[in-house]
Amino acid sequence: MKNTKIKSRKGFSFIELLAALIVITLIGIGTTAILTSLPGLYRRKLFVSESMSVSDTVNIALADILRYSEISSGDEPDILYFSNTAYQIGSSAAGGHFVTNKDNSEIDTIMINRGGGDDSDISTLSQLVSTGTYSHSVIRDFTIAFDESTHVFSGSYKIQSREDSALYKTINFSYKSIV
Repeated sequence: MKNTKIKSRKGFSFIELLAALIVITLIGIGTTAILTSLPGLYRRKLFVSESMSVSDTVNIALADILRYSEISSGDEPDILYFSNTAYQIGSSAAGGHFVTNKDNSEIDTIMINRGGGDDSDISTLSQLVSTGTYSHSVIRDFTIAFDESTHVFSGSYKIQSREDSALYKTINFSYKSIV
């Protein structure tokens, strides 16, 4: 018998190691790209979900108040004054009105001055809806008008993300007064 040596083939060749390293690197890059996009996607989805809930809540609260309201007199010609006896807003002497961040920068929701209070003193105002309802959003740019001929209150407001000001949704509303 001839003495033949069998060459040992234990381990991987350089080409095989290089190919495995490239595959692992590509998987790592893909995983990193996915993981870095998740927080932004989460914030967008959270805002979409919360803004739908907030708009439903605000619209129901506005409808409850405005459908049973009458236009009242007030001191400022630029402010829409109204009264609603069921919600104890306004009186025969002075109407109540909405107060927003345009009037007071500390406000991040829609507030109601029930009549006679000072708009700059938040303790005299009532929230339309609790800010605990929407912890990741603020309500901005609230506007309201009243059409005397049709007895319709109409307006809009913007729901904006606290974390990302580029995320916002504008909501329009209109309610006919049945009083």
